[in-house]
Amino acid sequence: MNNHMKKNKQNNRKKGRKAKQQLSAIATIKLWWKDKNPVVLFVAAFAFLMAVFYTIINLDFFTNGLQAQLTNLYADISSVLLNILGQNTTANNTIIASSTFSINVKYGCDAVEPIALLMAAILAYPVAFRKKPIGILVGGILLFILNIVRIVSLFLVGVYWHSMFEIMHIEIWQFLFILAAIILCFFWIQWAIQSPIPPSTQKTNTNVSI
Repeated sequence: MNNHMKKNKQNNRKKGRKAKQQLSAIATIKLWWKDKNPVVLFVAAFAFLMAVFYTIINLDFFTNGLQAQLTNLYADISSVLLNILGQNTTANNTIIASSTFSINVKYGCDAVEPIALLMAAILAYPVAFRKKPIGILVGGILLFILNIVRIVSLFLVGVYWHSMFEIMHIEIWQFLFILAAIILCFFWIQWAIQSPIPPSTQKTNTNVSI
């Protein structure tokens, strides 16, 4: 009888230890998920938004419509600036040409991917939605302006330093654009986190005397 009771106690202890270990494992997983949950959700949302973007840019209405208009606009603005700099250029659709050099502003030269990268990161980041349109608008405008600077500078490099054109075009400017998108996203996050809540949404205590 005593041996039977001892075995039961040992079995109960073993079951208790296993239950504690299981609870400890579950608690550890819960803590890990609680800590990593925002990161996982951000990565998943970012990946989903980029997948939507790459789907859209392969549709006819975008490639033959919006993108064509955007590249034409880049060419027109850049040609005006190059003429101010004395290059005597003309813009014909996406081609900017002078008597000495010409470039074609086509897919990959429209800054659409860096802008989409910035937009996806802002939309996926877990802050109040009302702060996101500001980041998208300001960031998109700044990247648009930066791309005009890029086109103008590449034309000037092609005219005065032709041997460096491919390096500037493929390596340096592509890196600078991705870096610019990351920096803009970083500054927006800092602003979004630190900017105060509007007074209308803050809880206020009022004392009324009668």
